[in-house]
Amino acid sequence: PPPPPRGKQIPLTGYDWTRNKATVVLAISSKCHYCAQSAPFYAALQQFAASRSTGIIAVADEPERQTRTFLSGLALNIPEVRRIPFKGLDVVVTPTLLIVDRAGKVSKAWIGELSDKYQNEVFSAIREASSPNVK
Repeated sequence: PPPPPRGKQIPLTGYDWTRNKATVVLAISSKCHYCAQSAPFYAALQQFAASRSTGIIAVADEPERQTRTFLSGLALNIPEVRRIPFKGLDVVVTPTLLIVDRAGKVSKAWIGELSDKYQNEVFSAIREASSPNVK
């Protein structure tokens, strides 16, 4: 299945996309084996994003408390967790990772458990999105 299209507006009510140059949106599920296996990558991603003034938010199509418990069990402390129907995001598989710009639109997307090559792509995309030249 294809990832959400580039330019898709992400409908997160009340989230201020402009507070960071970019935001990583991590679409996960507590029942997702690949999400759990990806925890070390997510931990590194969270640290890297923080060092690049990039936000990170976890979204799930299940109760927020269930998602927070799942993340806590993986030793991940992502402060911003939201419940949102995946259909509205064009997310069909978990995990799905999105880089979202200051306008709340998808600039890059990856689906599934990411190999080292694609993990490096994510870090590069964050580096690019948070560079001083990005308005």
